[in-house]
Amino acid sequence: MYDARIMFLSIGLVLSMASSLAGAEATLPPLKDGIAPKTVEEAWTGFDPRKEPLDVEVLKEWEEDGVVVKVIRLRVGVFKGKKAMLAAVYGYPKGAENLPGLVQIHGGGQSAQSSFVVKDAKNGYATISIAWAGRIISTNYTVTNKEKEMFWTGNTESPDYRVTTDWGAVDAYHHHCRFKGNNFVQNPPGESTVDPVKSPRNSGWFLATMGARRAITFLERQAQVDPERIGVYGMSMGGKLTVLTAGADSRIKAAAPACGGLSDRSTDGRTLAAVADDKYLERITCPTIIMSPSNDFHSHIEDIPASVEALKTKHWRVVSSPNKNHGDRSEYSVGTRLWFDQVLKGSFAMAETPTIKLTLNTPDNTPHASVTSDPSQIIQSLNVYYTQDAGQPPADRYWRLAKSIKKAGTRTFQLPLVSVDKPLWAYVDVQYALGRTVEAVGYSGEKVTTDTYHLTSLVEMVPQESLTAAGAVATIDESALQEDFDGYQPGSDLHTAFPAFTFSDGISCVADPGFRPGMSLKLRDSPDFEHAWLPLLTVNTAIAPFIGTDKWTCSADIMLDAKEPAPLTVEFRAKNHKKKFTPIVVDSAGAISARGKKTTQLCTVEPGAWWTFSVTYDLNQSEHFQVTIQDAKGSMLAEKTIATQGEVGAVNWVGFIAHAKAAGSLYIDNVILQEVAATAAPAPAPEAAKQRAARP
Repeated sequence: MYDARIMFLSIGLVLSMASSLAGAEATLPPLKDGIAPKTVEEAWTGFDPRKEPLDVEVLKEWEEDGVVVKVIRLRVGVFKGKKAMLAAVYGYPKGAENLPGLVQIHGGGQSAQSSFVVKDAKNGYATISIAWAGRIISTNYTVTNKEKEMFWTGNTESPDYRVTTDWGAVDAYHHHCRFKGNNFVQNPPGESTVDPVKSPRNSGWFLATMGARRAITFLERQAQVDPERIGVYGMSMGGKLTVLTAGADSRIKAAAPACGGLSDRSTDGRTLAAVADDKYLERITCPTIIMSPSNDFHSHIEDIPASVEALKTKHWRVVSSPNKNHGDRSEYSVGTRLWFDQVLKGSFAMAETPTIKLTLNTPDNTPHASVTSDPSQIIQSLNVYYTQDAGQPPADRYWRLAKSIKKAGTRTFQLPLVSVDKPLWAYVDVQYALGRTVEAVGYSGEKVTTDTYHLTSLVEMVPQESLTAAGAVATIDESALQEDFDGYQPGSDLHTAFPAFTFSDGISCVADPGFRPGMSLKLRDSPDFEHAWLPLLTVNTAIAPFIGTDKWTCSADIMLDAKEPAPLTVEFRAKNHKKKFTPIVVDSAGAISARGKKTTQLCTVEPGAWWTFSVTYDLNQSEHFQVTIQDAKGSMLAEKTIATQGEVGAVNWVGFIAHAKAAGSLYIDNVILQEVAATAAPAPAPEAAKQRAARP
């Protein structure tokens, strides 16, 4: 509940929200001759982000770990006679002055968060996290969509009422919009748009950027902030808005767009030029670090070279984590903080950008890559990743790890091909030691801790025709994935060692328990881990294109820990993750069942004993699947055909999900995914059969 001061303020705000500002001058000038602006310059003509008063309101204020935190609102402007107010969370170290300032911009489904400002403050920054979509997550003031919708009604008596962003007569809310028929990106002209014709000034992107520019003005006027040292960052749609803000406002001195701001281009036929990424990238003059995972669905790696070329600055870096989509691990996302430390504080020196050069005419008819890296810092790892999945959606691409080869005087890698009928893309990823542990804030407000950081080269893209002309030869057979984990070197990064898999918390590679040689994955689950839909281990099925085609089989060896067994679910999902089947569910006592149209009990295997499951699925007979369970000696324990719950269709995701009320462990080995001829019976892979036979 609110205190009396806040409630009084809230009621006053509702009254002002419902009334017009009689005679107030509109923030944006009217169109000339009814023609919408077509360029960035035309769109911003007449807007002065410093001109109007900010009308700052403090909705809530508190101290948190030595950080002063305020939930505020500030004036964006006046549209159609109504004032638009932007809510935000502002924070800074108590008693600090003359700090670099940061504007944090949340993504489309995200919220303004106090976690950003608190963590940034601990690193010596004053940050404003703007709630352009109206949502706020903070220690003492939270606005979800429920409270936002109640704010729209003006019902101050409701316990769900919270004062938040008020766009007044226009609509820059997202997920979801306020007024029916709006879509944020290109709000159709109507009563809730700035212009009565199709116009970039109607777009939520433009309006949210106006809000970000006003937030810069707010920072300039705070005693805690040095107005000459202001940066901007955000991820996803926040990454796009970071690019738009940095390109529109020269007061920004450093930018760090993540997972956005590259691929909404004026040439795609969908994006108006005055809100297109490329048109703002070419206006950015400040040092910029581009954070874009290799498989990001929203910010495509193939657009990075052109984006960098467009920048009006030579001070840039790129961070592209391999086989990641719309998120990053700590050692990658920490690049944002390090970039601001370098540019705005002068307290860090980042290594120079690595480079890669592909050579197609080679004695072994396999492309080679030569790379350079900055030797002035300690290099912990240097890897070349490459893909031939350019024709696939970004999220479905598989980036292979190139093979290092000895060549005098240069770092050289061999890139075996899957096909000579597909293009080849490659980049180098360098991991540097920090020499200390650094804490920062991740893309979604989470705490990140790391003692290393990564920099990557621009991706080099070779067309298929060049491979053919060079006489390149394909040598990789993609018809099966077989991984026994025995090639693991102690201390190596699992993501690098086994790029065909995605690992979450609690996984290590250990010597096989159970009196057999080799290595296994140990999955450690804990009630502290939240894996409601994020499993501990997934198979990167982009490496296995037969998944979702005709017929395939998947198998793995499993053992629950004898002392602390962790339950396990093995799940197969369609691309949208809504359709699925679950052939393996094992509880902590070792009872194994399958879930389809109904739950079928299969068998029981004691914790501490190895067993092997095999699942066969035929897309042409997708109303059921086959599952078998064998013990370590190969004896059949269960063999069933299970009816699915509705039509599943093509499957392209395999996940191993461990759920435990208490901490527990299990082991996984010999993961095999292979195509099965439609007329042939599935057979265990030779290597798996050999290892099973070797067990006591």
